[in-house]
Amino acid sequence: MGLLFKRPALEEQFYSHRGMDARLRGMILELAGFVSRTAGKNLVVTEVRRTPERQREIYGYLKPSRHLDSPCGAVDLRSRGFTAEEILEQQNWIEYWYGDWGIRFIHHDVGRGEHIHIQVPRLVGSR
Repeated sequence: MGLLFKRPALEEQFYSHRGMDARLRGMILELAGFVSRTAGKNLVVTEVRRTPERQREIYGYLKPSRHLDSPCGAVDLRSRGFTAEEILEQQNWIEYWYGDWGIRFIHHDVGRGEHIHIQVPRLVGSR
């Protein structure tokens, strides 16, 4: 139980120090432990870094996103398999431990399937 990845390339992106904001990586790893202990389920990462082409494919235009930044500051997680109550517990856990960081926890569907989007604010001086 813990953290799984939809594709092997996502795991590589997730653990890359150049590819992923370390604050977000640590938060997701801790959240995975919480979910495993409380719900007995895994978190599944479905998106980390995104190319401008992929962003256009999803939204129809180049919408600004922390998925495009370097280091990447956003992660999408599969919400299928979780109840609304379990998703709310995840959000409450993030807000309790990291609420002062300006974290965004969004459960939505942008036309490609319902998922959880978690992002951290940009670091000063990052692109």
